[in-house]
Amino acid sequence: MALDGSGCRREGATGPSRGTHGSKDTESHAMDLFTVPDTPGPADAGPALVCALVAPGTGAEPWLRTELFFGTAKADGTAVSAAEWEAFVDTEITPRFPEGLTVLEAAGQWQEADGDIIEERSKVVLLLYPRAAREESHAEIEAIRAAYERRFGQEAVLRADDERPVCASF
Repeated sequence: MALDGSGCRREGATGPSRGTHGSKDTESHAMDLFTVPDTPGPADAGPALVCALVAPGTGAEPWLRTELFFGTAKADGTAVSAAEWEAFVDTEITPRFPEGLTVLEAAGQWQEADGDIIEERSKVVLLLYPRAAREESHAEIEAIRAAYERRFGQEAVLRADDERPVCASF
């Protein structure tokens, strides 16, 4: 499938294409929940029905996904310690997302405002939340980012939101 000029998928197109932001569509990402093959009219069915089609029998519901990327290098040359990270998670992230979250260890790099490339250990936090809680969750995510930047002297915390809902079940 390929993307048309609006960023929506077009059926019948083959091979990699460029999305609205110039990124290559390799078709290796999550299924577009509003284009389910071999089903009658999924775009009219609504996200809950689409989840029933994509993940039948699981009770899946459409949730939103945000990833946050936290660099651990500090301006003084040290790194955020395991104890500092755990304290941050306990005081800033868990109270805002007590239902759960996932933390992944990563290695990343970042170009600072002055042009220097910094390679550093990183933490990636994956958050899933109900569509109905979108506005509240977005405000909480922004508060988490600001708290980390302030506490550890970071220029930024990268935020990546997927515009497509995922079907989540517990």
